[in-house]
Amino acid sequence: MAGAIPTFDVRFEQVRRLPDLVWVQPEPAAPFTELTTAVAARWPSHLPYDGAFDIVIPHLTLVGSDIADLEAVEALARRSTPFARRAQRLELWCQDGAGRWRTRWRMPFGVRP
Repeated sequence: MAGAIPTFDVRFEQVRRLPDLVWVQPEPAAPFTELTTAVAARWPSHLPYDGAFDIVIPHLTLVGSDIADLEAVEALARRSTPFARRAQRLELWCQDGAGRWRTRWRMPFGVRP
């Protein structure tokens, strides 16, 4: 699956906030939406976020917490954006029993422009 996807450039400019989350929005977002849709179609019994959301918003999570000082995180993030990267792989992240997120596997994109 990932081997057929070319690498692509992505820019992170807009810092976003929910009551318990600070995240950065990728531009373009479409490649991430397409990847999420393809992964969900390939593994329908393992939907993103256990199927809790009808729409999965592409994002780069910075902090998810109900006790952290998210205003400080948001301010720091705004000083650190914008930035750009090349998306080079598909990664599966899983939350362990202690609530920590860890990379489960990585699949490199196969075609480089």
